[in-house]
Order: sequence, then C-alpha cells, then structure tokens
Amino acid sequence: MRLETLASRPMVVFDVDDTLAPLNRPMPGEVQAALCALEGRATIALASGKPSNYLAGFCRAACGANRLL
Repeated sequence: MRLETLASRPMVVFDVDDTLAPLNRPMPGEVQAALCALEGRATIALASGKPSNYLAGFCRAACGANRLL
C-alpha cells in the first residue's frame, strides 16, 4: 500500500488483549470478519504492551502474512 493511500484514509487503533481477543488467545472469527470489512475503509493499527514478535504472530494468525504492512 502506498503512503499516500494510508494518509488519505481514517486510522482506527485497537488494543489487542481483552479488546480484539481474550488475553493470550487468538482473535475470534467474528472479530476477524469485522476487521476485514473495515480494512478497505480505514487503516487499522494495533496497540499493545506485548512484544513485536507476539503481535506479528497474532496478525499472521488472524489475517495472513500477505496483509501485514
């Protein structure tokens, strides 16, 4: 995705633990579906105190490696 595209859309930031998914658990399917529906209309960012390798695995499990920025 081009930087100009990112800058021209709204950004939505979600906390991971106990917001998108139960603590240390995968994201539920209905949350994944809602994020996929939002993905085309906004830039989605995650906020967490977890290490980056945890977040990378969390995103890969939820969205697939090809959709990570």
